[in-house]
Amino acid sequence: IEGIRRAQKAADEAMAVGARLIRELRSGLTSEEVRAEMQAVCDAHGCDLADDVIVAHGPQSAVGHEEGHGPIGEGEVVIVDIWPRDRVSRCWADMTRTFIAGGMQPPEELVEYWRLTREALDRSFAEVRAGADCQQIYGISCEPFENAGYPTQRSKPAGEKLDEGYYHSLGHGVGLEVHERPNLGRTPDTLMAGDVITLEPGIYSKALGGVR
Repeated sequence: IEGIRRAQKAADEAMAVGARLIRELRSGLTSEEVRAEMQAVCDAHGCDLADDVIVAHGPQSAVGHEEGHGPIGEGEVVIVDIWPRDRVSRCWADMTRTFIAGGMQPPEELVEYWRLTREALDRSFAEVRAGADCQQIYGISCEPFENAGYPTQRSKPAGEKLDEGYYHSLGHGVGLEVHERPNLGRTPDTLMAGDVITLEPGIYSKALGGVR
């Protein structure tokens, strides 16, 4: 637990640096530069941050585990997803946030994406407790998106692969692996006292990008 807390402290500090860089958006700022600055912060906190952590902007942010590359444009949505590992315990943290580059006002569609994602997060978080059914919590996170007419893994036709909407699970366990049980998705699992988990609902459009 202490190792995860150290990794999370590094994540908090690195994300703050990433947020500042993206909001200030000096001319020519790239995903690679934001990533390097966050890696330096994690290193100073005794944690490793992989080269493929996500700083994806614009339409890149709608593509699965696209790590992001190139100059970030003013007004673009930027998804940052980082997973530092504490060097002493070898335990991980995992943290994702969404920003608008340059501190611009987001378009109405992104505002709606954020509202739905926030509702999904709040509603699922309220259900987290020992003994809770992970599949049921995932289903609760789907409801705001489905009620607004967006596809989810739960609502899509069998065999269809989603590349827009809420196309991934809600979250997962974090500890000695960055992705471990319990799984908060379509497969059955149960929360136990002491579990450390992520909650990462999101919605995506290939034309606009996403919010997570």
